[in-house]
Amino acid sequence: MRRAIQVSTVAALLLSSLTHSASATVLCQKPSGALFVRATTCKRKETTVTAASIGAVGPSGPQGLQGPMGAPGTPATSLWAYVWETGELKRGSGATAATKAGSDYYEVTFNRDVSNCVALGTPAKGSTNGVTANIFLYTVAGRVNPNQVEVDTESSTVTANPSAFTLAVFCP
Repeated sequence: MRRAIQVSTVAALLLSSLTHSASATVLCQKPSGALFVRATTCKRKETTVTAASIGAVGPSGPQGLQGPMGAPGTPATSLWAYVWETGELKRGSGATAATKAGSDYYEVTFNRDVSNCVALGTPAKGSTNGVTANIFLYTVAGRVNPNQVEVDTESSTVTANPSAFTLAVFCP
């Protein structure tokens, strides 16, 4: 019983000294089991211990108040394009040009390097054939030109299928 009171007292004293300058003090234990508060690091043959490891942790306190709202984050992407099946750039952000370079192959140029970015393309309305079911878009960012995304539109039977599309480019 006396040992338990001593451990509780030592733990309370240690915790109070640790909370006053938590960034500078550490709780150390000698091989004999003796506990010490050190200014920065434990001495040789001592090990760093936590209050929880010696049973000196009390119940959790009540939850604190919610803090103020943080500043708005940056948008997920500021690079996007809406391109018709003819290769015409209808609108976009950061997109400077679009061309139809083949029957179902398009190149969309942006105002910055996109070679380390990921491009996501989806079929869109606006073309003469509307949105056709089973269109697949394949995108490659920066393979030929670091500022371009290549888009290939194909049907489910792997035949050329020119189509309008939207393109979003996500960069680190």
